[in-house]
Amino acid sequence: MASQITHIVYGKKIFDRHQNLNWHDFVLGTVFPDIRYLAKLDRDSTHVYGTSEINIPTDNSFQSGVYTHCFIDERRNHILKSLGMYELIPHDYLNLTAIKMVEDSITFPLFDDWGKIITILDDIVVEQKKIGVSTKNIHEWQTGLQRYIRSHPCENSWEKALVDILPYATAKQIAIQATKLQQSKQICDILKEVYKKI
Repeated sequence: MASQITHIVYGKKIFDRHQNLNWHDFVLGTVFPDIRYLAKLDRDSTHVYGTSEINIPTDNSFQSGVYTHCFIDERRNHILKSLGMYELIPHDYLNLTAIKMVEDSITFPLFDDWGKIITILDDIVVEQKKIGVSTKNIHEWQTGLQRYIRSHPCENSWEKALVDILPYATAKQIAIQATKLQQSKQICDILKEVYKKI
């Protein structure tokens, strides 16, 4: 699973390979599935499995974004495994989440219209309410993403973003670990390679 900045950057690559999709609704769909952390939902309620790029729906841009999110999760995990990432770090929640934060710092500069994303995140579309998530949770989720994007990925912003969904001590520990992992050229090179292969 990737973090939200990475989902947007990888999602844009996939969006550009498909015609007749609306970027606004696609973005809202792409960042929507992980609202489950904030809304305390089971992963199965917001994710689909066994995805492939050829099966991305094209008749609804929000649903296309949701499906793309799930496809990216699966594709990214496959690439990381094939490149040996899981031989370099313990396969536990702390390190797997820390890697996501490092990945956000690598992918953030690869996209140049974060101002537009922040504006999109002011909006809610009807599909978001069909999953059983409250409007309050949607606003909280998207406001948190806006704050994270504005502050750019770094140890301080990682901690602040994570504390929205995790206890403070855990969020701080992950942010510190991400800073340590960010010092590894081998880890960063693998994460850069994922972007090329998505």
